[in-house]
Order: sequence, then structure tokens, then C-alpha cells
Amino acid sequence: MSKTDPAHRIVESTKEVHVPMPAAAVRSLLARPDAIAQWEPWTGEVTERDGLIESTTRTEAPGGQTVDVPEERRRQVIERYSEKGRQGWRISYPDAEDPNARTITFAAQPAGSGTRLRITVSWAVKAVRSRGFAGALSLRIAKAVYAAQSRVIFEQVKEALR
Repeated sequence: MSKTDPAHRIVESTKEVHVPMPAAAVRSLLARPDAIAQWEPWTGEVTERDGLIESTTRTEAPGGQTVDVPEERRRQVIERYSEKGRQGWRISYPDAEDPNARTITFAAQPAGSGTRLRITVSWAVKAVRSRGFAGALSLRIAKAVYAAQSRVIFEQVKEALR
């Protein structure tokens, strides 16, 4: 996900949490493709074939309510992500016109009896074409929606590492 892509803006949220596990165990769990569904709320069962990692999108939200997922957003492609010392995953919807990619990165450091985990969620948001008040309002709403979705990811990661 490039910050120089003029068709998209990057909306990013970061949170640090303390988890009661050794840093090596945290890194190990978060680096396994088959474990992504344990902490990423919209990722269902993950499959890996010939180097391609895919998932189906969950149709049940973390709170239990049913989610209507459009056909073009049912398949996700998951790629390992590494940039500027950050490790994690890039998840996108390749069948959608706008793949709405999200990147989730982690930095785990030993801290006391556990690990200090820094989680960053970045969303590639399609650039708003409106100018003035309408454009500013649209971007503000998008940022609020992505911030709320990022909070869900933060909580799911924390829960998976208990």
C-alpha cells in the first residue's frame, strides 16, 4: 500500500496493548496465516495453496449479528507485509472494483511479565472526488468508520492473545 497512490488516501490507527504472553509467542501467533481468523474479525477460514493465501469474509460480526456481504467482497487475498521494520498482513478484496485493502502490522517487545504490542491498522481509502464541505464531510465519515473498525481489530487481537 503506497502513500503516493493518488487514487487512495491512507487512514491509520495505532494502539499499544499489554498482553500476558512472551514476545516470541505473540510474534509466532501473529505470523501464522492459519491463525489470522482468531484475531481479524472479518476474516473467515484461511487457506494456503501454492503460496496464495485466501479467506472468505465472515458473514457474522463479532457481536453475533448477521452481515450481508456483497458477492465481490466474499473472497479475500492475504499477503505478508513488511515495510520500514513493520511486519504483518495486507488483506484485500480482489474481486471488488475498489479492493479496499487494509494492512495490519505488529511490533512486539518484552515488557515485564508479558509483551507490549503495538498494532497499526491502515486502510487504503478511495480518494474523495468532492471538494469543499462535501468532500471534507465524506472523508471525516470514512475516517470515523475506519477508526471504529480498527478498534474492533485491536480488541480481537487482544482477546486472541489472552
